[in-house]
Amino acid sequence: MAGTCLLRPDPALNALVIGVYAHALLHPRFRGRIRIHEIVLQSNHLHVLCSAATQEVVEDFEEYVASILAKRVGWLRGWRGRVWDARYGLSQVFPSKQRSRQRYLHGQGLPENLYASPSDNPCVSSYKAWSTGKTTLTGVWLDAQAMRDAGVAFDDPQRAEYEHELVVDLHPLPIDEGKTKAQLVAQTRAQGKSLIDEHAARREEEDVQAVLGAQAMLDASPFDRPHRTKKGRAAPLAIGTRAEVEASGSSPGERLTQEPAQGPLPSRFVRH
Repeated sequence: MAGTCLLRPDPALNALVIGVYAHALLHPRFRGRIRIHEIVLQSNHLHVLCSAATQEVVEDFEEYVASILAKRVGWLRGWRGRVWDARYGLSQVFPSKQRSRQRYLHGQGLPENLYASPSDNPCVSSYKAWSTGKTTLTGVWLDAQAMRDAGVAFDDPQRAEYEHELVVDLHPLPIDEGKTKAQLVAQTRAQGKSLIDEHAARREEEDVQAVLGAQAMLDASPFDRPHRTKKGRAAPLAIGTRAEVEASGSSPGERLTQEPAQGPLPSRFVRH
């Protein structure tokens, strides 16, 4: 909200975000109906690449998650008022574009010179899990109802008694189903190296002396407002080849190519 960095990384914030997603995945409305492939945070927004049976499931899931996150980030930061400045954006990602969207998520923060490698991202990042052979992200869910029933305030040390560790299971992209763990790790690391090399060359060309660094991000105030914010156009409704988009009946976006269509299963790309 208002250009602030309320999602600035720290252990409590990272655990909170994953805990909320893990709790939502266990909700009867969503259990078994949605899969998370990638989730990457930055200090003022987050991205999720997921699959679901219908668009309505994704919409209901993200609205549920966003409402809980808004309340709990507010509790954590002592922030009164809105946390999100707009509704989430939703794009449909067809097989031909799943890899490029995954690469885009893994490269979050590199174009802004926040750090030099995807592994250095101090925020929640599924890249760090995939590149080390892990298929889960661990977070903390706070049983707020039980706290209220017991008369325990959010800033009370007794809060720890109401915190439960939950995990988000990560699933390979639909185009990667059937690959071994070793193949997925090698593929992720190769993609990471490509991103490191690309942005190292860009920084040299632009004469960027140094990246900000993870520690500087951790030390920053969540209430800081950057001098400039990156305001891009809204994400397209569908990302894929023209054949994929036309076959699905979706509205075409701007990032279409004439590559041949691959596979039947679209994924969803969500940005808060």
